[in-house]
Amino acid sequence: MGQINQELQLAAEMAAISAVKSAEIVSLAKDTGDLDRFQGRLDDSKDRVNMVKAVLSGTEPHQVTPELANAMDNSLTRSNVDIPPVSGLDAVEGAEALGRTLMPEDYLLTRLMGCESFLGDFFRKSKEVVVRINDGFKEAYIVFTQNHDSLVDAVDALERGIDATPKFDEGRENLLLGARLFNLFKVNGQISGDWTGDVSKLSRTISAVSSNYYLNSKNNMNAALSYFGGFAGLDQALGLDRFLMLPSQLPSTPFKECNKPNKDFTTGRVTAKQSVELMGGAYFIDIRQSHPNYRMHTPEDVEQFLYIYLNEELTGFENSSEVIYPKLGNEVKSLSTQQIKVIAKHLKELLKEWSKVFEAGDKYKLADSDYNDVAKGIYESQMDDELKDKVLSAFSSIVRRNQIELLTLRAALTSYLTLVIHGLIELSNLSVKANTP
Repeated sequence: MGQINQELQLAAEMAAISAVKSAEIVSLAKDTGDLDRFQGRLDDSKDRVNMVKAVLSGTEPHQVTPELANAMDNSLTRSNVDIPPVSGLDAVEGAEALGRTLMPEDYLLTRLMGCESFLGDFFRKSKEVVVRINDGFKEAYIVFTQNHDSLVDAVDALERGIDATPKFDEGRENLLLGARLFNLFKVNGQISGDWTGDVSKLSRTISAVSSNYYLNSKNNMNAALSYFGGFAGLDQALGLDRFLMLPSQLPSTPFKECNKPNKDFTTGRVTAKQSVELMGGAYFIDIRQSHPNYRMHTPEDVEQFLYIYLNEELTGFENSSEVIYPKLGNEVKSLSTQQIKVIAKHLKELLKEWSKVFEAGDKYKLADSDYNDVAKGIYESQMDDELKDKVLSAFSSIVRRNQIELLTLRAALTSYLTLVIHGLIELSNLSVKANTP
């Protein structure tokens, strides 16, 4: 039993530490706590490899024994150290070859080379963890401290500053973007350099949220209220007939800005479409049933339809694209005076659209009185308790889904726009600083 536990522990350690060979764990970490724990595992591995390196560095070839090799290789295996081949020799997996195909001096050479390679890789990955933690704290701080009014003030200050600064052209200086700004601005994995175009595209797409999405959501909610309000006073037979009509009465309006197929979210039952990709790799996603069946024969048919409607259909905002760490950052041309002025103008338009999204989010929230009136009508109908429960459950679930989607979308947009607007102001200020004495 002890041997099994030891092997399981070894397997777990290897699985955890193998991430040192890939930045994937860094990009997938959900929060700074995850990254902190990952850094702790890296530190443990580094200490273990340094210990092996110290032992091997002080060992002469004639002192290498199979027992020593086994102990050292076990430590290296736990840290997922790759052992490089010696010129003219095949790569050796472990000490089992010692004394047959690998001479002691070659053993020491390959293991020390493996340690050096690992430690170099460690410091590179460790730096990425530190960068990611710093970026995470900075982004969290920005979202926490920056609100709509403070960003308006920052844009106003940017406009005043650029008006008081001697004019300069684009590209007089190069700016080195760090990982945070690079990932914030990239579109399709690259910095396009079309700053005004990217901001304009973002503003137009956000405008569609307030002018299209929220209005559709309200209309859909009104249709649901009207349908469920119709159960008031119904008896069992009429109530059942009406309940079976639910799928055909439940509006499902796609978000028109989403017109590009998205295979990642498409399944056999639903079809997903997305908007154009926005700065930072973000996009809106809209998922609808591919072939909805509106002919219901039993309450169970309705419940199956509802399950897909409630759990798989949605309009959402995706902002979890791949995190890229350019080896040397990413150089972009500094902005010109005119570019900064145009960007500031677009940012003001974007902030206006953001205000509309907030106002629409509050405007289209369901009033308690509307919900209570409909629920009261269902309670007081002549249907039996079982059917009442099914109708009430469907009603409350549809209302909850609608309201949660409104709030979730608004919250996601708020965090995203705060970071993008703050980042563009930061880029503009960097350009001013680079082009003025």
